[in-house]
Amino acid sequence: MNRFWSKLGIFALVALPQLASAQNIWEGTNCNTGNNICGFCDMLVVGMNIIKIMGVAAGLIVLVMIIWGAFLMMTSAGSQSKYEEGKKKITSAVIGLAITLAAWLIVNTAFMAIAAISGASEISWNLIKC
Repeated sequence: MNRFWSKLGIFALVALPQLASAQNIWEGTNCNTGNNICGFCDMLVVGMNIIKIMGVAAGLIVLVMIIWGAFLMMTSAGSQSKYEEGKKKITSAVIGLAITLAAWLIVNTAFMAIAAISGASEISWNLIKC
């Protein structure tokens, strides 16, 4: 149980300051100006902003897991089981990163296709403007 709390503490120290920037999910929308009503394009922009924040959080988790695995490998002191545990953590983190990037690519492509159909302007790889 102690290990759980130490892992949670490390995650909180690393990830929570970045996740606190979630207040910027409305950035790039026309919802906060005057009497404008949020439209479909604004919903796409908010979705893209949320995906960006989640991508940063996933990257931070992968970084912490790789550092933790490397620490286990370096402090194994000849213990094969500790070395293998660290190696397994690094391998799992890299596989998780590959899955995360593949999921991001699929979702981003879907968002861009929907944005093109809905008539959003200035469509680029990771930017939708209404």
